[in-house]
Amino acid sequence: MSQDTEKCFNCGIYVPEGRQICPTCEREANTGINCKTAEGVLRKWRPAIIRAAKAHPAKIIDQNAVYELGKIGLPFFLAELADQQDQNHMTSSRNLLIEAIAHTRVLVERLAIVHCSSAEDADAYRFYLEQAARQSDPGRVKR
Repeated sequence: MSQDTEKCFNCGIYVPEGRQICPTCEREANTGINCKTAEGVLRKWRPAIIRAAKAHPAKIIDQNAVYELGKIGLPFFLAELADQQDQNHMTSSRNLLIEAIAHTRVLVERLAIVHCSSAEDADAYRFYLEQAARQSDPGRVKR
């Protein structure tokens, strides 16, 4: 087992073989979680997402992600919702869209874990995440 796989994904300290996060981080992740928010749900299930991300080599995770993104069908549901006129059908489409968004978010979390394992990669991810969030802010002043 490589030295990188023997470190807690969260804090970087040594963890016994077969674990992805240390007991302290696991306890913190499960303490005070508000499952009424999307972030709370992701924090609650973070250990499972980490296990899924570490279950296979990155190449297989990437190949599966391409398949899963197609299977989730987020663009299809967005287009279908935009074309809907019937209110009853729109509610059904909206629920399918919300489900697709949730599946996509978990998949993206898994990909971030796979590709941001080094401190440098994690820093780059946070930088680009902040840039993307900033660009999506409608109150942002363009220069």
